[in-house]
Amino acid sequence: MLMHRVSIHRSMALVLLALLSCPVFSLDTAASPAQDRTDTIRDDLAVAAGFKHLQNLKLDQGIACLVPALIAAARQPLDKQQNKDQVVRCLLLIGRGFEFDWNEQAAAQVFNIAHNLDASNIGATAYLASALTKSGRIKDSRPLYTLLEPLSGKDKEATLALALKALHCHNVVAGIRLLDEVLKADPSHSYAQLLKAKYLAGEGFYDEASEAYRLSARRQDNAYLKEIILGLSDRAVGKSNLAQQHLLAAGKILPDDPTWHMLLGFVYLDLQQSENALNHFKAAVNCPRLSARAFAQLALYLNSKGLHKEALSCIDYLAKLRPWSSEIHLARGLIYSSSNQVGNAESEFRQAIASNPENIWAYLDLAETFKRSQQPLLALQVYDECVRQCPHSLNAWQQLADTLRQQKMWTKAISAYQHTLPLILQVDKKMSQFGQDRLALIHASLGTCYYKTNHYRDTIAEARLFNGLKRIVGEPDELSIIAVRPKRLNLTQENLSKPSQQANEHAAVADMLFEMRELADCCSQYRQAIALEPGNPNWHMYLLKALMVKGDWPEAIKEDFIVANKIMTKLPQALQEWSTKFGASKTSSTDAVKRLQAPVLP
Repeated sequence: MLMHRVSIHRSMALVLLALLSCPVFSLDTAASPAQDRTDTIRDDLAVAAGFKHLQNLKLDQGIACLVPALIAAARQPLDKQQNKDQVVRCLLLIGRGFEFDWNEQAAAQVFNIAHNLDASNIGATAYLASALTKSGRIKDSRPLYTLLEPLSGKDKEATLALALKALHCHNVVAGIRLLDEVLKADPSHSYAQLLKAKYLAGEGFYDEASEAYRLSARRQDNAYLKEIILGLSDRAVGKSNLAQQHLLAAGKILPDDPTWHMLLGFVYLDLQQSENALNHFKAAVNCPRLSARAFAQLALYLNSKGLHKEALSCIDYLAKLRPWSSEIHLARGLIYSSSNQVGNAESEFRQAIASNPENIWAYLDLAETFKRSQQPLLALQVYDECVRQCPHSLNAWQQLADTLRQQKMWTKAISAYQHTLPLILQVDKKMSQFGQDRLALIHASLGTCYYKTNHYRDTIAEARLFNGLKRIVGEPDELSIIAVRPKRLNLTQENLSKPSQQANEHAAVADMLFEMRELADCCSQYRQAIALEPGNPNWHMYLLKALMVKGDWPEAIKEDFIVANKIMTKLPQALQEWSTKFGASKTSSTDAVKRLQAPVLP
């Protein structure tokens, strides 16, 4: 049975009533008598107590402490900066309390009061901008970011707000750069380090993300959050059992908080313990503190198990608590899309976009729904709208480019792929394996588009890049006579005749086209390599594989005879090369085995 507290909503009403009864909006109102020192100390203690409650995620208690301090501070002469600062401080803490309770709309209202009271307060401007962005009020937030942009790198709160904005729009490169600026100014900033870790993990930098999580935990004073973050650190590098231990430890500290339940549910999914995962997803939504993310996760999990009605009921309940939220419509759209209710899914995704024009997943999921229902041109319209709203999103540009290529709109696809290249994250001049694989695929896609538009020089350039980036799997060439795809081809002039060099270039283009399943063109390129270097058996083997994937069995049978003959010709030479290469190490290897088998003396 759901048991979410409603007292925090009463707290919002109490805050507004308190402000209306104080001279916050009309600074010329006669001020009440100044407090004596004892009252001031008492108010400071109340603020400190409220802050501590917020740190411990006891949000109702925190706001209950802060409201009386706010009332007392607001009754002082607000033409004095010290008094104004105290009011703004209380308001910002109360607003943070609403944010922690997943009520960005209430938070934005409180931050707006603080900003109106003191527009020069950078923290008020930064918090308001972020809350407006989270609640989908993008137009209202833009003037605030304009105020913050000149302070990038100069003020910590402004820089963090700009980083959050960049990450909200999936501009990960800019977001990480801005977070690094925050951390350079304040190495102890746990939240900035936590955000950086999250997005590093999302870009495939798992080791770096794990270390960033640990740095965040080291700088975290809250014992509960420290265990949560350590769990995230272990999960980033696949240490699910250690992550489980940290999350269970977090649960002992705050058993009624939803975060550890939800994250432990993910860990149990990693461990393929679906029943335990479901139990914790259910526990998360039954905690006193509301977690919208936990509700959405439970709904999507139920939906994945075919329980569509139950999933929709879960979202309907959340909608009563957050009717303004874009994520509500997004989750409902995903549920409808999974059951091929295209009309209902489109309606929900459109409402998600209307509620938050920068909710990139609403665009991507709507476009994917159109593609699955064989409406690619509608998908292209959605992608176009997405890149206009979030012009630095790698996901959006890549999806747009892939769809244009699939529709054979080669020139437009080239332009879209070129937008993706600067958006792939590098850390310390390194790229994650995930990033390398992604970049290799982009170069293969771009090269294919150049090939189709007869830009052969550009085709070769992209094939070279793909050849250098593609992931090599399987045994080294010298350990196998049979090869189905080229590994790293020698595309330099060193030790190669001109025909061999040209043959390698054709093979590189062929392999790139094979990656993109342009099999007719792939076979054509391999045949040109064979014409230039007929004695190379590899070209025949690669061609055979391409013909088989293509389903051209008559040609594949012909090529199979050629390959068989080439292999038999190649076998004596290959055996001699193996003997020369591995014979020298045979004795030492045997001796090593004998030493391992010898008895160990005490």
